[in-house]
Amino acid sequence: MPVKSPKRLQLPPKELKALQERIKKRALLDSDWDKIHAMSETVETLSQVIEEKNTSIGRLCKYLLGAPTETARNILKRKEKSEEKPEAPLKKQKGHGKKPASAYEGATRVIIEHSRLAPKDPCPECEKGKLYELAMPSVFVHITGNAPLKATVYERTRLRCNLCGEVFTPALPAETENNRTGIFTSGIVSIRDEHRIGLFMTGRQHAGENLTELLKQRATGLAPPIQMCDALSRNASKDFETIMANCLSHARRQFVAWVNRFPEECEYVIKKLGTVYHHDAITKQQALPMEERLKYHQIHSGPLMADLNAWCNRQIGEKLVEPNSGLGKAIHYMLRHWEKLSRFLHVPGAPLDNNICEQALKHAILHRKNALFYKTQRGAKVGDLFMSLIHTCQMAGINPLDYLTWLLKQASKLILSPSDFLPWNYNPQHP
Repeated sequence: MPVKSPKRLQLPPKELKALQERIKKRALLDSDWDKIHAMSETVETLSQVIEEKNTSIGRLCKYLLGAPTETARNILKRKEKSEEKPEAPLKKQKGHGKKPASAYEGATRVIIEHSRLAPKDPCPECEKGKLYELAMPSVFVHITGNAPLKATVYERTRLRCNLCGEVFTPALPAETENNRTGIFTSGIVSIRDEHRIGLFMTGRQHAGENLTELLKQRATGLAPPIQMCDALSRNASKDFETIMANCLSHARRQFVAWVNRFPEECEYVIKKLGTVYHHDAITKQQALPMEERLKYHQIHSGPLMADLNAWCNRQIGEKLVEPNSGLGKAIHYMLRHWEKLSRFLHVPGAPLDNNICEQALKHAILHRKNALFYKTQRGAKVGDLFMSLIHTCQMAGINPLDYLTWLLKQASKLILSPSDFLPWNYNPQHP
């Protein structure tokens, strides 16, 4: 349901003064209520727009500067502090913020002399003194901006759902599968028999397409694997069946972003999910098998998730929240992907979130930053190979340098039996 535009509130001064007098006397007319209602709608709409802008800016700062730990304790503590203490006024910084002329090292230097005056000439103003050259000239930096690139403006039609507020935008021509210009890095963490393998794939393919290439090498006749990822459609394989599970942390993060705007509602969701994660931590601490872990979650986490689902439906069904607000979009996201978000209650071994893969992708980001990205596709492939080996060693608790040295020493045997030289089989005393 789209946000209604506020009614026009421009009132003549006399009419506005008369309205204020009637408010004081508590003798309002029927028409006055419409004006007051329009005022309240305006304030609510403006508050929502400003809050969404602030949230977007705050999210951008988290991406650039790094987000603090999003534990419930830290989130709710920050919320309480913001309610108790007003924000301190920003201190005025010194300086004008402009770059000095010396910063433009490649700029062309032009010396401008007086056309009619020279040192030791009589002053044209007072006609008594003489002119002399100052040690520091007057400097003016003139920056001329030219467009070095030819631009093409694409106007894409955007469609918005009138219920959930989801926006659908068609892909650009350069984003099609056969004409992509962007470079993507996919991170896959495969877990089987308590062993973890990290794989990195850099190229023009999306995550789902990389997963398809990987599943082509999987033995036939096996049951579909459990795939944990966020809700982006490009993460799914179009050719192979998987048991899709969506990340509960992604859904929770949307409520974290709006905790200051909707404190009671977001705190309810964060605490409910916090208890679910507490139950999952118990299953890990007790090292429960997959079937027992499933039963434990069904008994302890099932009622919590059912309450949360009923609460989300009530917020939308009873119109307790504006669908296009930040909270409304967060609730719609959770309801829209509820089956995949609650997969851990129905499938043995299904994880709650995709955090292990998110942590792996940080290695790819750090590597690209240190290497100033890749020069060639071959360089990207070599980088993926070593990142995969190094991260797999780290997850197995093995020193990557020692492991790679061991592989070089056992190169002749490695070719004959690669499976014997996987990181968890590392043995420096291997004959």
